[in-house]
Amino acid sequence: MILQQKFFHRLTLAVTLKKKTEKQMNSKIEQSVLRLNKNAYNHKKQELIKYESGILRVNENDSGFWTSFLYIIFLILVPLGFLIHNIIFEKDYLTISLLISLIVLFVYQLNKIIVGENTLEINLKEEYLTTKNNHFIFKKILKPKKINFCKIVKSELTKNSIQHKFDSSKWLRLSIKDNLGNKYVLTDFKNSYPENTIANDVKNVIDATIN
Repeated sequence: MILQQKFFHRLTLAVTLKKKTEKQMNSKIEQSVLRLNKNAYNHKKQELIKYESGILRVNENDSGFWTSFLYIIFLILVPLGFLIHNIIFEKDYLTISLLISLIVLFVYQLNKIIVGENTLEINLKEEYLTTKNNHFIFKKILKPKKINFCKIVKSELTKNSIQHKFDSSKWLRLSIKDNLGNKYVLTDFKNSYPENTIANDVKNVIDATIN
């Protein structure tokens, strides 16, 4: 009888602590979402953030066919055309080597750009997040990803850049790591005010969901 009472006492205590932790967690998430919405509203950036029925959508924007097509033309097809021309007609091996290196570099830069141009959806009710690429063509290659909150162990907001001839493009990239050590790119933000503060607020929402 005494053992049963002790068991039920411990069970009741565990349930009470769990409910208290969940309540604190929900409060923390709500506060971070409110802070994010207020920031977006104050800076008139509501197109970046949409919150409805417990679902937070970030960077919901389809780039369309032509944006994706222009990326492919200028970063891949044009250098590839020069390469084929040199192989068939010129046979200048130095130029061919340089063009191959250029194509590899452009493919790397293209991947670096498009991999973070995603719509991030955070489902606070069902406790998972999804990413979907915004490009008409590349979304068929970069499949949507779904990650449950319970698997997220860390979020990161890092600076990324691509160097041009006279300047560079800079942006912020939000990503997470799961309990198996896998890294997932969620979405990108401009590395300028006020988007950099909105990026930090989105990161805080994800941090609030981590147990």
